[in-house]
Amino acid sequence: MIGEKIKNKRKELNLTQQELAESVGVTKSYISQIEKTKIIPSISKLRDIAKSLNINIADLMKSDDLDKKKFEPVLRKRGEYDILQFHGGKEEWRILPPGARNGKVVSIIGVLKPNLVEENAPITIEGHKLVYVIEGKIDFIYDDKTITISKGDTLFIDSSLPHGWVNPYNFPAKALVVLLD
Repeated sequence: MIGEKIKNKRKELNLTQQELAESVGVTKSYISQIEKTKIIPSISKLRDIAKSLNINIADLMKSDDLDKKKFEPVLRKRGEYDILQFHGGKEEWRILPPGARNGKVVSIIGVLKPNLVEENAPITIEGHKLVYVIEGKIDFIYDDKTITISKGDTLFIDSSLPHGWVNPYNFPAKALVVLLD
């Protein structure tokens, strides 16, 4: 899925694995493992790869399961979705099947373990983002402001502004994140 998209875009741009690796600051072997779906890169490496391929990081996470001419239901059973892990497994993104709008919606379940205070570099993604907290509490950093969101809260943002999240609390947090073009 993600690895295939990286490989296809790299080939479309007539880049070798070595050239992409050098652009991203990783080894050719690392790019090869990603393309063969043996590993899933961290969000920061995924961001670097997307930048080197001149595409939006959300495009790498979008599902191709939708037929552009006719919407068909998409079922992905537990364990069949891509999982991205960060901070040594303290943060996990479970990429769910797409929503409506011909694949222009990316749905993710974000799981943050307790005491995750290592803030990612703020990210920017073209479009908008909806965050619904399923359990726990999250400190959402948005355009240099910290917004605490708790179970049942919803936050809607312009995701083209710098943003990120942390869980400084002693209990895990889980949120549904929907990226909208």
